[in-house]
Amino acid sequence: MKTALFHLPPMRALFLAMLIGLAGFGGSLRHALHQPWLGLALEPASDGDGLVVDRVDAAGPGAGILFPGDRLMAIAGANGPWMQLHPSDLIDDPDEHPHFSDYNQFIERQDELSRILRSEVVRFRLDDGREIRMQPVMHPPWQALSSRFWICQAFAFLTLMISTAVWCLQRQPMATRLLLMSGVGLFIGAVSASLYLGRELALDGETFRWLSTANFSGNRLFAVAGLSLLCIYPAKVVPGSWVVVLAALEGGYLVNLIAQWAEPPVHAYYFDFLLLAGLAVIISLRAWLLSRDEPLHRATLKVLLLPILLSVALVMGVYVLPTIISGAPLMDVSGSYMLLLIMYAGLAFGVARYRLFNIERWWVRSWLWFLLGLSIMSLDFLVITLLHWSPEASLVVSLLLVSWLYFPLRQWLWDRLLHRRSLPLETCLSELVAHFVKPGSDDDDMRFWKNLLHRTFLPASMEIVASPEDRVRLSEDGTRLRIPAFETGRSLELHLPDRGSRLFDKEDARLAQSLLDLARRARIQRQAYQLGMEDERRRIMRDLHDDVGGRLLSLVHSSREAEARRLAREALDSLREVIYFTLEGGSRIAMGDLLGRWRAQLRERLEGVGVQLHWSWDDACDAIMLEARDALNISRILYEGTSNALRHAAPHDIFIEGRVQGQELAVTLTNDGAFTSSDDTGQTGFGGKGIHNIRERTEEMGGRAEFRQEGERFIVRLHFPMEAIDATGSDTRGS
Repeated sequence: MKTALFHLPPMRALFLAMLIGLAGFGGSLRHALHQPWLGLALEPASDGDGLVVDRVDAAGPGAGILFPGDRLMAIAGANGPWMQLHPSDLIDDPDEHPHFSDYNQFIERQDELSRILRSEVVRFRLDDGREIRMQPVMHPPWQALSSRFWICQAFAFLTLMISTAVWCLQRQPMATRLLLMSGVGLFIGAVSASLYLGRELALDGETFRWLSTANFSGNRLFAVAGLSLLCIYPAKVVPGSWVVVLAALEGGYLVNLIAQWAEPPVHAYYFDFLLLAGLAVIISLRAWLLSRDEPLHRATLKVLLLPILLSVALVMGVYVLPTIISGAPLMDVSGSYMLLLIMYAGLAFGVARYRLFNIERWWVRSWLWFLLGLSIMSLDFLVITLLHWSPEASLVVSLLLVSWLYFPLRQWLWDRLLHRRSLPLETCLSELVAHFVKPGSDDDDMRFWKNLLHRTFLPASMEIVASPEDRVRLSEDGTRLRIPAFETGRSLELHLPDRGSRLFDKEDARLAQSLLDLARRARIQRQAYQLGMEDERRRIMRDLHDDVGGRLLSLVHSSREAEARRLAREALDSLREVIYFTLEGGSRIAMGDLLGRWRAQLRERLEGVGVQLHWSWDDACDAIMLEARDALNISRILYEGTSNALRHAAPHDIFIEGRVQGQELAVTLTNDGAFTSSDDTGQTGFGGKGIHNIRERTEEMGGRAEFRQEGERFIVRLHFPMEAIDATGSDTRGS
């Protein structure tokens, strides 16, 4: 039987738990609906003498006979002796009595009162001497049941279902078995408590004793299982033998309570709770201290200890300690059970954000959908029974209420507690596609990939590790997600997503794998496209070199005019430069390797027309790594700038300077000839085609161009952001 139960599929295990919960509810409801009913809500008299009528049910036997405020002093059967009524008859739980003798006396009085209530006629003596008679109803309507009955039943069902849901998804760890045991204990305690908490005045003594025994036995099963859970999860705090000893001692204490051999000190029924609560604090402190070098364990403890200790502290503060000190709790038993829901709500939150017990977050989503269905059915049932509407009309109203109230509340809670504040999936995919449709290098792809993963998962940290992974790897504890990089033998290792607020789960791994597969396919397609373009580019460049280059070379050697030979040579040099940089494609070229070539070309050209070149560049410029396209742009800008000076002025000197100033490269072209407008200038006087080309090429590189006349000098100043042109830095255009 144990083996068969252990291997039940999760849905069958949940279904079995639901059947057990419904069976407990059905049995409790049947018992509650077979108790004598007077239609009275009674309260203890403030002066300790008798009971006071607080409310009279209009459909009950007491309607028109008793009224709110009437004080009942004694009760008797049709012909039996009178029995005085005491405020202690309405005590919620018999184990509030500190001594065995008080407990037994209470059960005996309940048994006697129950026999009187089962008489055909019940008599009451009031404080004014009047005697009234009424006939109890033996089968009260379900609407007459106390709200505390329904609260305890709902709590019992939820604790059983939640603890079973956790266990059936992770059955091997002892921690989930202990959680299941604690849930079963609370289920037993709450179901049994619902029957005597919902009583009108009394239950028969034998039934009351059994229910009370079941209640304090279930409560102790919950306490011992919960304390044992703290001892072993997330890490073992004390030896396993100590847990066994603890369970054995508490079992002996429970047997002593049932047999009433020796009365414990302080309070017979709550003394062990004081000890267990103290042990819980000590074990929690020890677990916290032992986890100081284990960040994962400490993060788990934060989520585990807070709801458990908070709920236990509240129950101790409003129920156990006040009962021990003053004899009366500050909150009834049903309210105390509701406080324990804090623990289960905290565990659900821990599963959602930190994968407590290694359970995935879809567990919480499935429970939200389960609650949705339950809320629709509950609202439908209430509308039918309370408003007497037809099933069709009540279903419509239920759906409207759930749509307008439940869904907004659910979405608000989801966004507040479980929503990832990271890059939306649609944005992530669109950026990935947009990046890989553009040309780029391996370095560009690596920078983009790191940036995309960082914004998608918001890890607490990310590092490159030497790991030849082919697929995404999720660590067993959920703290790390290893994602292959595009470079062979290297991977990106992400630690703790959402800035360390939760753990990675299988959903994260599936998302990362999908992004990786899409990125790999996009890179392959881009590489194939680039290879095709490269082949076509080389063919065109080869044709240009063989055809146009050959014709220009022939012109250089055959022309008899020096000017024609000079122009042909410049055109040939320009053609070779364009071919060179075009064939280099996405490669990087050190500016230091280009400056000498540019200086020689410009000096040869200017000296041929009698203009002196003054060339001055910082040493820092040599280390700038330019893409081939940027190198070609700067070369064309320098050529266009000197051509403009020769075309529109009569300079004697041209000054070309390059300086690295902060985060930008500043290039200045100055000539000492007076600028003269031409037919292609704009209204500003600086709008010619040459200047337009300079401005366009500068802006293409992410920079800006300035033109101004200062006396006899015309100045062109260019500003290029280093992050835009220096390929050794981050390439913002590539991602």
